[in-house]
Amino acid sequence: MAAPLKLGLLVTTVPAMHIVEIAQAAEEMGFDDVWTGEHFALHRDDWWHEESSVKAKLKAGLPAGPEDAHVRPTDLFEDAMLMMAAVAGATKRIRLGFGIYLLPLRHPILAAKAMVTLDRISNGRMEMCVGLGWSQGEFESLNVDWETRASRYDECLKATRILLSEEYPEFHGEHFDFGPIGFNPKPVQQPVPIRMGGSGLVGARRAALLADGWFGAVEMFDTIRQIREEAGLTNPFDFVSLQYSGKPATRMELEDIAAKGAVKAAAVPFRKFVSVADCLNRMEKFARDVGMI
Repeated sequence: MAAPLKLGLLVTTVPAMHIVEIAQAAEEMGFDDVWTGEHFALHRDDWWHEESSVKAKLKAGLPAGPEDAHVRPTDLFEDAMLMMAAVAGATKRIRLGFGIYLLPLRHPILAAKAMVTLDRISNGRMEMCVGLGWSQGEFESLNVDWETRASRYDECLKATRILLSEEYPEFHGEHFDFGPIGFNPKPVQQPVPIRMGGSGLVGARRAALLADGWFGAVEMFDTIRQIREEAGLTNPFDFVSLQYSGKPATRMELEDIAAKGAVKAAAVPFRKFVSVADCLNRMEKFARDVGMI
């Protein structure tokens, strides 16, 4: 019995000193990729008002508090690129996913250079998903203007794609202006697919119109398809479902996700890191329950 679709493993909470061991085990169990995310500087005070899952509940008129947040300022967020580089050097098959990479907090030249390097270290195994970010305090701490984040995000994505593909990249926009410049080497993957994550209709629309795929809630799949159809877009586009509920997805749930068009799902057999042994036990149980092994 095989799993209903390709499955990734969300490893955001795994400490850096254990990431290689967990990734190697995931590769042996048959996971298609490992996915990590990032934050840099979440504010200590009143942070939960900004958190995306809390915002979604409040917008829907539901009660919400700190206990409803999936991300907290006390969570471990180590450098995602460095962690995935370590995994790349210690594995052979498993792909290296970012869900999400906070693109508007970076200059596109620096972002593209990191992407190229990881893709080459891993021989083309990078899975890139970018996102806008939800924490105003994080932008302010990094001295990046919050009010112009959306236009900065769009420019950064366009400029990054140019850097990853053109011989002498150049870009002239409101936020970024460079080139033509030498920018070598290029990534192994050509082109590099860049998915987008997000929440709500605005995030879904941006992904539908600008990205190569969606990383997020399965409930947005049909909305994105409709937006793309209305825009007349026919370029390749796929869906990765992020399974971030309170418990691991069941085989029946994964079958439903596959039927709705997801090419893979990023699974969460463990929400928080307790120990390597606990993670391995939960991963193996999940893999057996859904038919991976």
